[in-house]
Amino acid sequence: MKFEKYHGLGNDFLITEDTSIINNHDYIKSICNRYTGIGADGLIVVRKDPLEMVFYNQDGTRGEMCGNGIRCFSYYCYNHNLVSSNNFDCYTLDGIKHLEIKSISPFIVKVKMGKMVDKIDKFNIEFNNNNYLVYSLNFGVPHTVIYTSGEITESLGSYISNHEYFPHKTNVNFVQIIDESNIKIITYERGVGFTKACGTGSCSSVIVSKILNLVNDKVIVQQSLGNLLITIDNNDIYMEGESVKVGEITL
Repeated sequence: MKFEKYHGLGNDFLITEDTSIINNHDYIKSICNRYTGIGADGLIVVRKDPLEMVFYNQDGTRGEMCGNGIRCFSYYCYNHNLVSSNNFDCYTLDGIKHLEIKSISPFIVKVKMGKMVDKIDKFNIEFNNNNYLVYSLNFGVPHTVIYTSGEITESLGSYISNHEYFPHKTNVNFVQIIDESNIKIITYERGVGFTKACGTGSCSSVIVSKILNLVNDKVIVQQSLGNLLITIDNNDIYMEGESVKVGEITL
């Protein structure tokens, strides 16, 4: 079985065209394990005719979408001549996504991620005698946004991600506003834990920040290993960023 490994700002994925592992959750979990497997934040199966990204989290659960994953998926498709144009569509559980390859070296792709939302849920969650004001929305996958410059711990991320408010769990984005065009985020992903970057989390953080009148329509989202550009244009959300091929593995 052949895999290739890619990453988007450190958020790494195993990618294969072997559709036999679809829904083999235990196997996917085992090869994504960083200590006893190959190691990755997630796994992507490429389906052709029509082109589809089948995405799994590190714990083997199926995910609706992944922003960094879809950029890595697009690079894989380009490398294997699965697309004939720099503009193409692919299917996901969150619907059809349109992708535009902007640059080859470095490989940068712009993705039409979805529509601006006009409503977010807002409530408080208490943890270790502290109250956290959280904003919740579903942008392909469930996301929660928290504005904080304080200490961010694994236990806090896990507690919120698995809170009873979220029956399907939630990704948790800890956001710091720098100015109207720049924010920083750290994301705790459901089924994974803290990751180096999150594409849908970046989009969700910008959406909430825009609704709260904290940012403009073009925002650079700073993460530990690089930046994403998130743009709001006529209520459409676009994500633009780099992806990198790491190597190839045969099992």
